[in-house]
Amino acid sequence: MSKLKPYSQLIWISCILAFTLFAVLTLSSLRNRELQQKFIAHTALPLLNQSLLTQLQQDLATVQNSVTQVTTDPFIRHWLSQSEADSNSLQTYFKTLCARLQAEHCSLMVVDTQQVFDTHAGVKTISDAEANAQWLAALKNRPTTTLEHGINYSTQAGQNTRLHSETEALFDDKKQALAVFKLDFSVDRLRQLIGQLQTRYQVRINFVDQKGNLVLASALSKNRQDEQAQNLAALKHLSPTIFSSNSVEAQALEYGQGQEKTLALNQAIPQLAWNLLIEKPLVKDIQLQQDASLLWSAIAGFGFLLILVLGFFSTRHFLSKLEQSAATDSLTGLLNRQAFDFVFQQALLDSERSRLPVCVALIDIDFFKKFNDKHGRLIGNHCLKELAQIIKRALRESDIVCRWGGEEFLLMLKNCSLEKATSIAENLRTSIAGYDFSRTTDLSKHRINISVSMGVAECRTHETEDSVFERAEIALAQAKESGRNLVYFSE
Repeated sequence: MSKLKPYSQLIWISCILAFTLFAVLTLSSLRNRELQQKFIAHTALPLLNQSLLTQLQQDLATVQNSVTQVTTDPFIRHWLSQSEADSNSLQTYFKTLCARLQAEHCSLMVVDTQQVFDTHAGVKTISDAEANAQWLAALKNRPTTTLEHGINYSTQAGQNTRLHSETEALFDDKKQALAVFKLDFSVDRLRQLIGQLQTRYQVRINFVDQKGNLVLASALSKNRQDEQAQNLAALKHLSPTIFSSNSVEAQALEYGQGQEKTLALNQAIPQLAWNLLIEKPLVKDIQLQQDASLLWSAIAGFGFLLILVLGFFSTRHFLSKLEQSAATDSLTGLLNRQAFDFVFQQALLDSERSRLPVCVALIDIDFFKKFNDKHGRLIGNHCLKELAQIIKRALRESDIVCRWGGEEFLLMLKNCSLEKATSIAENLRTSIAGYDFSRTTDLSKHRINISVSMGVAECRTHETEDSVFERAEIALAQAKESGRNLVYFSE
């Protein structure tokens, strides 16, 4: 825990930022989901609903206009006036008409003869027992009889195959009904449109009657039929009058929970006694949103982790620099006096345990104040830095050197007797005296030499560091009094 203490503030800030990031991403995800559902319910589904209604109205208008066109065609009236003499010509006319209008089927029922001319079945006579015969008789006696109209389905092999137009009667000049014409169009185009829109918008589109029975949808598998039946039952349970209402206002609904939630829009079509039902399951939208949220969370998490790692290493580097600056001398890069004290205390303890000698050597530059006055402080600082490097190169890896004062340096020589320490100090003094300090600077074009005086002392058993340093200072003072550029030692 002590190692983590310098990073405590960074850890707390990281925790706060992580919590904030998590909260923001969570709230943003929930808000986006809410906005997305509102967009689907209030914009996407109504637009799709209106598009389908427009398409349906266009198809109905096409059918009705085509029927009106036929009932006003002179050819039909001429053919009826000729007492239906040539059925082949009528069949040819119907086939050409169906091909031109892309119709599925058309037929003509003559009121007087009760004959039906059909593009598929040919010519047949309706018996008096049939409902159509009774309806035709009512139409003949009462021209105002309401015709069958609307959109119905002809069922073949269990599938809805044709979309029927409303029928239209032909009247003579005396307002007597002559015949009834009916034109059938295939629902394949509408079913194909439903399938395309379902695939494009990931919705379910169905036409439902007022009893809640499915009357038109895209091609459905058996599983999809069962699923759709369950959905319709759920909607009827949610709102019993949902399909029986003739309100022209679209009704927005939702059912299910969580990922099973579904938004629905129900639009009554009174003229058909149908409802247009568009359902939008949210499972894929929710999954896509979750995937997007996970992706953004991963990106944000990676960015946060990267920032955290960079912050950790930056803090570590800063602390290292801070510790280094607190323990070293800014000019020479050597340990300062405070750091040396700590290292020296550890060395004394190690020496007592191992019974190996430790010596110190105090170095002072001779007449350094006069040297600075003569050459300037810049050259003086250069000599101090260069002297520090000379000393470091002359020592062993286990030895320690620090800057003790302005022009003073202190050496600690481990596992080194007084005799050996004095020899090392003498060799160092000689090297310094013969070194040209102008070689490594452009500040002076003349040779620069300095000399040092040194005092050496060996640490005694149970001796304090102050006592050792005092004896080294006494030896240094003796070296200066004896003419400087000398090494003296204290026994």
